[in-house]
Amino acid sequence: MIEVYPIGSAVTIDGDISAYIKRVCIENESGDITYECVWWDERKRVLEWLPAREITPKDPNRKTQISLT
Repeated sequence: MIEVYPIGSAVTIDGDISAYIKRVCIENESGDITYECVWWDERKRVLEWLPAREITPKDPNRKTQISLT
């Protein structure tokens, strides 16, 4: 079992960019997780895949457990 932040979760990137998780990718059996995050940069919508270590969830207790088997 691994824990991931669910789609729609509010996160912060680089300490000051407010974003939301759009998609979750579990890349291999070791549980490497990346999140596709979306945010607005003025009038431009930005989508970017980020490793879990680069995002900070606004509610760290909001997690979903997923079995890799």
